[in-house]
Amino acid sequence: MEEWMQYAKDMAKAEKELKIEIWVVISFYRRDTNGGESIPIFRYDLPKRVADKYDWVIQWRKAKLVCRYPKGGIYHTYSSYDRHSGENYSFGSDLSRLASAKAQITKVKRAMEEYTTWQRQNNLFFEEDKDETLRKALHKLKIKEENVRQAENRLQEKVRKHQCGFQE
Repeated sequence: MEEWMQYAKDMAKAEKELKIEIWVVISFYRRDTNGGESIPIFRYDLPKRVADKYDWVIQWRKAKLVCRYPKGGIYHTYSSYDRHSGENYSFGSDLSRLASAKAQITKVKRAMEEYTTWQRQNNLFFEEDKDETLRKALHKLKIKEENVRQAENRLQEKVRKHQCGFQE
């Protein structure tokens, strides 16, 4: 549990560094009388923290719509996105993978720091620049950091395209 909490903190730090502002689109639908297609009847677009805090409003809206369309088969969907880039922020999206990769880099750096601290205190013959385990970890860390930099550049390009689309 402690490890999961640390990972959540690392994810929050990565989201802050990437300036990710998560918004949620909550859409309400009812099924057509023929049972075929869904008809959109209401939509919220708000920050995720507001949607989480005022979840009762969403439940209230659903109850109101159920009363209005008793045989309508009312349901709702959530979809999250980053307000700045317009990119999807659902599980497995490019943006969430980038935030996760940054969080993993933070985790690896912390583990390497703990390893070197422990080795310095308990291993009389420890040499940082000659330790094979540490060199392998540093090499993998550099590769991960380069991949994150490339992904950040791709994201910045998408943000520029998204912002230009709004200006036209």
